[in-house]
Amino acid sequence: MLEDERSKIGRRVLFLAIPVLLENLFQLVFSFVDMIFVGFLGATALAAVGLGMQIINVVLAVVSALTVGTMVTIAYSIGAGNYEDAVKYLENSMILGFYLSILILLFGLFGSDRLLQILGAKEDLFINASLYLKYILIPGFLIVYMSIISSALRGAGDTKTPLYASIISNTSNIFLDYILVFGKFGFPKMGVAGAALATSLSRLLGTIFLLYIII
Repeated sequence: MLEDERSKIGRRVLFLAIPVLLENLFQLVFSFVDMIFVGFLGATALAAVGLGMQIINVVLAVVSALTVGTMVTIAYSIGAGNYEDAVKYLENSMILGFYLSILILLFGLFGSDRLLQILGAKEDLFINASLYLKYILIPGFLIVYMSIISSALRGAGDTKTPLYASIISNTSNIFLDYILVFGKFGFPKMGVAGAALATSLSRLLGTIFLLYIII
């Protein structure tokens, strides 16, 4: 009897954990795909995306501090059957996410170029890295809210929906990278900026999908 119970718990853990692992893998694919497409533009463009991603990873680490708290508090509330508390925790996270989005926006507008200069970026490297960061950080609320809602759903025991959102985002990112980086189907060739815009538009699709689900 005890072995059967352990087996059920183990299957349940795997059922919840595998979508999370796949989702994290798809999050890494975002930057990987950008670097593949931009790599065709030359070493400077590739270096610009790589430098931009180092800064964006720091922003993602800050966002994760909020999203982990969201997941834990909602999981605790759902586990205790306090669904009203879970809603309140989500509302509080959304409000905090708004303020965090403003900070990311301000950093994208006024702080990212200064940081690139401190890191030694010059000429074409500076221009391309600056464009990449601005196209991703100015609409930084997409990063914030996609992460918050995904964490809330995971805390409520739904790990599949965030995975579906990542699949939608990554699939559209591949398609949009091809169009915007190289200027296909009548669109202008945007290069590094196109890769960043493709990423932000793909996150927009994922965020819309998650908002629809959670509402």
